[in-house]
Amino acid sequence: MRFSNAAAVSTILFLSVCAAELECASRTPTASQATLPLHLGPTYPTSSSRATSPKPHTVHTQCEVVPLGWGRGDAPQILKAVELCGNGGTITLPAPYTYTISSRLYMRLTRARLNVHGLLSFTPDLGYWIENSHRVEFQNMSTAWIMEGDDFIVDGGGWQQGGINGNGQAWYGRAAGQSNQYERPISLSIFNSTNVSINDFAFYQPQFWSVWAQDSRNITMTNIYINGTNTDPAGNSSNYAINVDGIDTMRVDQMRLENWTFQGGDDCFAPKGNSTNMVLRNFTCIGGGIAFGSVGQYPGHPDFIINISVSDIRVSQKFDAKYGGAAVAAGAYFKSWVGVEMGNPPQGGGGGTGRVSNVTFHNLIVENTSQAVYLNKCYFKVPAQGAYCETSTFEFQDFDFDNISGTVRTPIGVNLNCSQAAPCRDLKFSEVSLRQSESNKTAITVFENAQNVFGVSEGNPIAAAAVNAHGLSRTVFLKFFATKAINSKGFKYNGANTCYQYARKNHLSDLQIIPQINDGELHFEGEIAYLNVFNTKLSVREYLQCWADAQKAHSGNGAALMPIVSASVPANNEVAFNTARDTLAWAKSAGRKTMSILPNPDAGRIINTQCTLWTYQSGSVKAARFDESARKAKLAFVEIAKPDYVVLDLMGDLGNRRWIGDFSSYIIYLC
Repeated sequence: MRFSNAAAVSTILFLSVCAAELECASRTPTASQATLPLHLGPTYPTSSSRATSPKPHTVHTQCEVVPLGWGRGDAPQILKAVELCGNGGTITLPAPYTYTISSRLYMRLTRARLNVHGLLSFTPDLGYWIENSHRVEFQNMSTAWIMEGDDFIVDGGGWQQGGINGNGQAWYGRAAGQSNQYERPISLSIFNSTNVSINDFAFYQPQFWSVWAQDSRNITMTNIYINGTNTDPAGNSSNYAINVDGIDTMRVDQMRLENWTFQGGDDCFAPKGNSTNMVLRNFTCIGGGIAFGSVGQYPGHPDFIINISVSDIRVSQKFDAKYGGAAVAAGAYFKSWVGVEMGNPPQGGGGGTGRVSNVTFHNLIVENTSQAVYLNKCYFKVPAQGAYCETSTFEFQDFDFDNISGTVRTPIGVNLNCSQAAPCRDLKFSEVSLRQSESNKTAITVFENAQNVFGVSEGNPIAAAAVNAHGLSRTVFLKFFATKAINSKGFKYNGANTCYQYARKNHLSDLQIIPQINDGELHFEGEIAYLNVFNTKLSVREYLQCWADAQKAHSGNGAALMPIVSASVPANNEVAFNTARDTLAWAKSAGRKTMSILPNPDAGRIINTQCTLWTYQSGSVKAARFDESARKAKLAFVEIAKPDYVVLDLMGDLGNRRWIGDFSSYIIYLC
């Protein structure tokens, strides 16, 4: 180690500061294992976790550290340099040296500069890091390096020159596709700091997330390079660099991130709760995109992400059959947990509140992502939470997307999946140009429980898009509940032309639509049942005739909008029972096939290998919960009405969320 001060211009060389690493460690004041707290209020580590204050000594302004070599750990002498020069001085780790980091780092810098022009190589000693990394209470994580202080600069010496080698391959192999595996350390954590500038810094093979910033203000990071790539062919497309994020933030205000290149298996940038006033510019993200959240995971700890400006962002998804791909597949991704708490973080949680608002995206280019923009208020890890997708009260509002272009792998370019408990609102889009990667068809926009959406119109329902995407328009029957699955707010019933116009607008004319008359959406006036659809009160027969006329209008194109009519019944509702019976009678007289849906208590053991008569429900209507009396009523109805087909409703028992995310696996399950 070399150091100097204003009074002594000469440089003193300490090539053998310590006779042995153990001796050096015993002489160097180090921090106890620190914990970065989750709780609100003062967020300082306990006094025992702060670096020991050095005894009075000569203040040095320049410290230079060279490696001890021969595999010896350099962390103690680096921390010694921080002790000597970290208050008002400069610490330099020159190029082209590689420094062996075999123990955790905790640095406090004040009005100082840290030049990491060499490479800090964190040892792949998994046992040590699992037992000794600093704890991070958020999602029960850990970190290998904590940096804390005020008014300091970290410089990497040039593009892709100095920085960190996390030797992450050992961690990727250990995770083997397991999400948020406990005890993987974050490479660098910026904690409890103000006025921080990090420039020209590189992260090679980070162990987990590259950067975690918490409880800090006024942070600038420019010219950052991150590359986490799995090189283990044993991964076989599942052992990719899972959970390798670029940067995640929590309780951070005023951050500027510019000129980033990221390649990893997860989020490029992911602000968590209480991240405010941030500017991102000129990002290239290969892997995951810009992900807001997850949020709403912790009850009693509201999350706010406000005033985020993102511009000139390119997100691409590249998959290698040998090494795998990425976990997150949208350019701009917003995710909040369901409104019901289950399990413990990181895989469990939910029930939290808060708001994401005043978010702008300008010039977002996507290449082969699943969607360009995806908002999901049904984020969960515990399977049972899937039944509570409509419960999230977390708010998303005041978004502005301008100049969104590129290609997506699915038919859907913009997917807004909001909740009934707190619909999304005030979402503005302009200059959106998205096409499907393989077919080059225009990608559509779908949204649910979204209010005041400007600049884009909703395309065909989600299930319809999925049917088309899989080339199954002739083998899959798309079951439509009359009112729950049809977004008909923009339509006024106009006789025979109404369903025809609706089908044309929503790209349904080539699909086999099955109108489903269900008691849950029937309204009753004495012995008469009716539907509220197309902003009009219609009799069941008028509604069915509407679809029959639509099929007739499309018959020249060989369309089959209504080859089958479906009706099911509840228990103890005679009017609904009679309505369903009359529905099937009308269908038979009109030359249609008829069908009834039965619950299936043995869905896990029954597989329809023909794949010609099963239904996938449009939209996000929850599956019914059948009791024994309802089952008996449905069986009795089948005996009386004698429909042509009886379909076991597999989706009703396989899951409570009928959603596009389940569609591909559902096809594989059945076919």
